[in-house]
Amino acid sequence: MSTFYENQSVEGDEFIMSTPEFFTNQMFGSREELINWVKNMAYSIGVVVITKRSNKDPSGFVYKVVLMCDRGGKYKIKDSSRVSGTKKIDCPFELEGNYSSEYNSWTLTVNCEEHNHQPVLYMEGHPYAKRLSENEFNLVAELTRMNVAPRDILSILKDRNLTNMSTIRNIYNARNKIRMIEQSSNSPMQVLMSLLHSNGYAYEFSTTCSNELENLFFIVGVTSTNKTFSIAFVFMHNEKTDNYIWALKCLRLTLDKCMHPRVIITDSELALVNACKEVFSDAAQLLCRWHIGQNIFKHCRPSIKVARDWSIFLSLWKLLEDSTTLISYTENYKQLQSFLTEYPALDLILADLQRWKNRQVDSSNCGCQLRTSCGLPCACELSMHISSGRYISLDSIDIFWRKLDFSPSTFLMDILGPGATDIREPKVQKSTRGRPSLKKLQQKRRAEFCSTRYSCSTMPSIVGLDSVKEPARHSSYDINLSEEPTIDLNEVPREFEHSYNIDLNEVPPMNGSDLMVDIPKVFHPYITNIQNVKGDGNCGFRALAVCLGLDEEKSYEYIRQQMREELQNRYRIYSDIFVSDVDSLYRDLCFSGSPCPVEHWMKMPEAGVLIANKFGIIVHSLSMSGNTTIFPFWSAPEEFQCHKTLTIALVNDENHYVMVELQGEYPMPVITPYWNFRHITPSAARWETMYRSRLELYTQLCRRESCYVNLSD
Repeated sequence: MSTFYENQSVEGDEFIMSTPEFFTNQMFGSREELINWVKNMAYSIGVVVITKRSNKDPSGFVYKVVLMCDRGGKYKIKDSSRVSGTKKIDCPFELEGNYSSEYNSWTLTVNCEEHNHQPVLYMEGHPYAKRLSENEFNLVAELTRMNVAPRDILSILKDRNLTNMSTIRNIYNARNKIRMIEQSSNSPMQVLMSLLHSNGYAYEFSTTCSNELENLFFIVGVTSTNKTFSIAFVFMHNEKTDNYIWALKCLRLTLDKCMHPRVIITDSELALVNACKEVFSDAAQLLCRWHIGQNIFKHCRPSIKVARDWSIFLSLWKLLEDSTTLISYTENYKQLQSFLTEYPALDLILADLQRWKNRQVDSSNCGCQLRTSCGLPCACELSMHISSGRYISLDSIDIFWRKLDFSPSTFLMDILGPGATDIREPKVQKSTRGRPSLKKLQQKRRAEFCSTRYSCSTMPSIVGLDSVKEPARHSSYDINLSEEPTIDLNEVPREFEHSYNIDLNEVPPMNGSDLMVDIPKVFHPYITNIQNVKGDGNCGFRALAVCLGLDEEKSYEYIRQQMREELQNRYRIYSDIFVSDVDSLYRDLCFSGSPCPVEHWMKMPEAGVLIANKFGIIVHSLSMSGNTTIFPFWSAPEEFQCHKTLTIALVNDENHYVMVELQGEYPMPVITPYWNFRHITPSAARWETMYRSRLELYTQLCRRESCYVNLSD
């Protein structure tokens, strides 16, 4: 590349270049001949000469022309937001051409032969060398009218002139200049109508009473291949049903009877949908999946705020979209329903809707109980939504139901079970005289112990009550399911004999019954052992190590390493499975050390998917918020001589993982939504067939438990 864009010379270090080549006594027959001679001479020595100004007589004849270096003059700053530079450095070089009427020729005079810059070493990079000549410009115009592609035009120019330095940008600029010249006298609409007529397109248009163009319809092309090609364009004044009907009728006129569309896909624009029903009544109408996805993100994302739940919802929805058969669609729809039924507001609305369908209630006897008591649409509102075809807007639902997490009401629990609260009655300061006897002091202590309401944080460990106060996060406990505590209310605990000051933040060791409370009751008859692990934030990996028969302290980092290797080896596959959670999952697995911060705790069921595929085992995850089963994704059940299962439970208010052993033909929880036909191999699908009876057993047991509600719990 050339170096003609240089910085201005520093003061005291000026560069002077003399060019005596321009001194000549030659006489030129015309002004163009003089200018061409000067430019060719300048090009040969590495400079570019341009016209500075020219003088004309009253008749318009040019009798004088002044030439200068292209780096002459000073840059004038313009008000513009563009960041630009300049190559002007006030070069003093100047030539003057004059017409001699006596000899009818032109002479050249050198006013200043000096340049204050170095010559260009390689002129190929200079914009002057890339310019198109007049003949080349005319050739570009002719080839453009013949619909020759710009890259082919450039190839033709270089084949005809081996010294041509033009680029594809020069061709595009020339085409644009030609187009502006041809359309200079016409408006854009006139140009469009002229092109449609001259090129033989089929087109229709309608005008208003004032002869203004209102609608314009024209066919561009049609294809029989499986490609996306537009077959028509429409310019409409308004997007109303009448305008759409006119456009669709124009389209129908261009089609034979046998070519009428059988399926029409549109967005959710009612005017277009109604027009399609009227013009193409026999065609089936479908909504565009992309527009449906945009509506789901717009309306559902504000309600599902937890990233993990949103990821599961997207996976279930994508699974439903990709259903290829009616059977698979029905199954996938049931999975999505089971995920959404966790929202009790839907159950209440469905119950009131069922009352309306059964004609048990109408607008006259509705009473609007659901609206006044729960802030949800009642039967009369639902009937209006159904008759008008409108959806239930989120604004019509109380903010309470739009929350994802419904934590239990602690104040209500304090009222129903006063013995389970850590709020204590205030002590009454009594004014006593003298020192009480030892016998009265012992009686006072016994009475205080029996009558005072204790929380689990202040209750002695021998009192076998379930823990209600939240322990420290990721706390570790020793578990013994066979231990049966004995209670003697007449005996004063030893710790009360020494001190009445009890630390409310100190959490006593929990026994097996404490952890059983945090495990769903459907699994209680099948639990043979619960083994706790250290609660340092790595409890999930420690529990997995214990389940695999490894040492908790030595092998939990090994488990994390194996999961990280599994994710790295199949990163692209897991990116499609986990959608947006794969990067955060990889960062969690890259952490090492103890204690583990909150942002790197193990996440289920993503971690279970990695373990199941890495070790070829069945993984169960139990918690009060939901249970799940994870089968291997790419290994068939016949590949293993014996099937191994691994069960971990999320306890302590879902803040700590423990190992759980299940025996016998225990019920298997529902399969994780990640395990679906899009991600598993056909041979791996036989896992579900093999254990279908135990999966159905879990569903039956859960339905039985949901048939009654114990208000005392």
